[in-house]
Amino acid sequence: MAVVGCGEVASTPDTTVSQARQEDAATFSQHVARLSGPEAPEDFVRSWLTKESGPESSLQSPAMRERAAQLLRDWPVRADGKLDLTRPPLRLRDLARGNAGDGPSAFNALEANGRPLKLIVTAQADGLLLEEDPDTQAPTAELTAPAAGSYVRSTVAVTANATDDVGVARVDFFDGTTLIGSATTPPYSISWNTTSQASGVHSLTAQAFDAAGNSGTSSVVSVTVDNNPPLIVGSQPQNPPIMQNYVRGTVNASWTVALQGGAPVALAQVFQNGGVVSSNPTSSGSTYYYSWNTLVLGNRSYTLGFQVTDAAGNASVLYNRTFIVDNTKPSLSTITSPANGAVVSGVVTLAATASDSQAMAYVIFEVDGVWLTPFATTAPYTKTWDTTGLSGTHTIVAIATDRAGNERRSNPITVTVP
Repeated sequence: MAVVGCGEVASTPDTTVSQARQEDAATFSQHVARLSGPEAPEDFVRSWLTKESGPESSLQSPAMRERAAQLLRDWPVRADGKLDLTRPPLRLRDLARGNAGDGPSAFNALEANGRPLKLIVTAQADGLLLEEDPDTQAPTAELTAPAAGSYVRSTVAVTANATDDVGVARVDFFDGTTLIGSATTPPYSISWNTTSQASGVHSLTAQAFDAAGNSGTSSVVSVTVDNNPPLIVGSQPQNPPIMQNYVRGTVNASWTVALQGGAPVALAQVFQNGGVVSSNPTSSGSTYYYSWNTLVLGNRSYTLGFQVTDAAGNASVLYNRTFIVDNTKPSLSTITSPANGAVVSGVVTLAATASDSQAMAYVIFEVDGVWLTPFATTAPYTKTWDTTGLSGTHTIVAIATDRAGNERRSNPITVTVP
């Protein structure tokens, strides 16, 4: 049965009137606000339902009066106790144009051309419809998070907006064709655990359903799953064993990174003794470079670290190496044998003394600008020199070198080979 006007019941439903276009239909709350006159729309609806469910109701049957009372009981209310007209337990079916001569409409509402409007609604109470009105309008759904093209890891929130002319019953979330969760109340959101998912691109959708079974599916949002942190597979400097971890001056440090998932590096950081000294240093391909100026540092031990984080938020293990800074030359280098001005022949033993505040590496004996090898690595520092066939005057220098590469040259001496 159609409910029309201000509580009037049509004894014979009018099926001959022309129908307004569906897109011209306004919402229930808009119509009531227009038709309630000086009375507040919420009070207008409550007083009408109260009257029509009472003993003096114009509704003829007890069943119809009970349905009107059920509507009043089922109607959601706002925080102030007034009926919430945006969530009525009924729905606007259509607008029907009255015929000329019908007189004023029960709601005292007119079209622009002066013809009265008749409001036809359907209501459901106790599982019975006052007038059958199938719901064929599909809901709409839109994924709002994560963003398309983003990189995700661990557990991520998947969120959607969904709307329906009657109401959304639930929203299902899919990874491809696999259901990954459902939500029944707004905001529609689930937690998606990506740790068990394969690395790579995943296609997410949201499908909204209403109570009538109509459904609407969102557009696909593609994201890349990456739960694998990058690896640091190499670094420089790699000092010769004799140098150990001693450094001096400006050190050209570098690190090579291997990505384990699909996400690129988003942040690279260099640390000195735990503090960040550079973010996003110079890079070429998978190698990152940092120019470390040790001249401003004291002669002692330092930790130089490197770490990268990819676009999904995976961080590599902090790669630390300990270096000893030494920017001081050896303190002494003196040739003790042969004596300056000596005449020598055959195999001659060259000897020198040297010391350093950190650690000596070796002493180089240089004859006429040419180094004698191998170098002397332990004190007392000596080297044999075969003078056979080298008649003439020769200049000898001892070069003391510490493990950081600092050098100090001795005063030169001259010897004569007859």
